[in-house]
Amino acid sequence: MKLGVISDLHVDVNKAYPIAELLAQQATQQQLDILLLAGDISNDYTTTLAFLDRMAALCNIPCRFVPGNHDLWQQGDEYPDTAALYRLYAQHPACLAGRNVPLGGDWVVVGETGWYDYSFGGAAYTPQQFARRALGGRTWQDSLFTNWGQPDAQVHEAMLQSLTEKLKQTQGKKQIAVTHMVTAPQFTVPTERENWAYFNAFLGSSAYGQLYRQAGVRVSIMGHVHYRKQVTEGETTYLCSCLNYFSEWQSRDPAKEVAEALAVFELD
Repeated sequence: MKLGVISDLHVDVNKAYPIAELLAQQATQQQLDILLLAGDISNDYTTTLAFLDRMAALCNIPCRFVPGNHDLWQQGDEYPDTAALYRLYAQHPACLAGRNVPLGGDWVVVGETGWYDYSFGGAAYTPQQFARRALGGRTWQDSLFTNWGQPDAQVHEAMLQSLTEKLKQTQGKKQIAVTHMVTAPQFTVPTERENWAYFNAFLGSSAYGQLYRQAGVRVSIMGHVHYRKQVTEGETTYLCSCLNYFSEWQSRDPAKEVAEALAVFELD
């Protein structure tokens, strides 16, 4: 089975480019059997769901996703809180959140959005400072557009427990775990960059990596941090393969950027 992985498409920010068509073209050229999207398709649920419909029309293969934090943003009041919007996504047949999906052979994929518990943040800051989600004139936008109705650590813990349960259910299989949030410290932003000792707190949690090591997860797929990077530690390969905003691209060729961001590997 041939698997494709990509995240952080940000199709609304990248609206000048035919991302769905280019991604579907790559899926065909690469002869993929399944495509996994690790979140942040857009900043609005209607745009995200429309993109998924478009991909279903363009591709003859399953396209599975987890919602990212941007997918969970809400600027109106249609849904009472972020948890309600999350449940909308979780009901979508292509959503991996809270599910395990057999891939054939001994492989299985489990998924969750994940969240952050500040464990990647610098020791110089207190939990109260992290809870403000603002420093040096910059505000972490989740504080404006998400409202879980509970502290970040509790959201993270619920996500962690969901993943733990799915990994227990699929014990003995070759497991691929998909989150939007970062699961390993190697994928945090170097703290030499201004204020990132603080803002790394909102990238994910070290608890996910600890869980994966205990469970023997083969592949951890993530997004969020706008890296294209792969690290193998023990028996787990950690993979982040983001398309990113067009302003971050190394070229002005969207077809090249999609092709380079799409990570492809075969499952034995």
